[in-house]
Amino acid sequence: MKKNSIRECFLRRNTFKKQIRIMKISILLLMLTISQLHASEVFSQNKVTMNLEKASFREVFREFRKETGFVVLYNNDDFNNTVKIKINVHEVSISNFFKEILSSTGFAFKIVDDNVVLYKSKALLEARQQKLTVSGKITSSTDGSLLIGATVFEKGTRNGVAADFDGVFTIKVKNKESIIVVSYLGYESQEIVVGNKSTINVILKQEKNKLDEIVLIGYGAVSS
Repeated sequence: MKKNSIRECFLRRNTFKKQIRIMKISILLLMLTISQLHASEVFSQNKVTMNLEKASFREVFREFRKETGFVVLYNNDDFNNTVKIKINVHEVSISNFFKEILSSTGFAFKIVDDNVVLYKSKALLEARQQKLTVSGKITSSTDGSLLIGATVFEKGTRNGVAADFDGVFTIKVKNKESIIVVSYLGYESQEIVVGNKSTINVILKQEKNKLDEIVLIGYGAVSS
């Protein structure tokens, strides 16, 4: 009898735990449903009408906040004032509005309560991780000699290499918009946009004052 009583008590306890677990799951599902219904109601009440010519993304975000009350959260470095866009929409949903303005940027968005969070899409992150490799040879315009040790830097970064004993360099850059800066002592530096080129041969010109020095020395006009 005692064993049966203990077993019955154990079974009742397990059953009670299962009921509690089911109740928790049911409450959670109910809260999610209510949240989605509330979100749908909020989104349906917020329509965007905007007509701007040559506006920066920041200007568009400010105008959007004035009209809807929603705050746009983003990284300042991702949306500067140099890029201008044209937007002309009438009574569109918030989702469609952001799909429109972000269509060519590679950014995605997520609506959280009364905030719109902008972030880099997976495709954009993958594209930025795929660096381009550029190679070439650096020579002098004077006699075609190899400029061994000439430096090649990706502009605006610390990413740089030096030409080897054959005057050849190989550097990996972020993307086709990257600019490489080629320099060598006594020569004029060159800035070159990478574009779609994988091979860039560079011919550097000697600085004018260096050429003058060579001419003066050749004629024995060096002052003591």
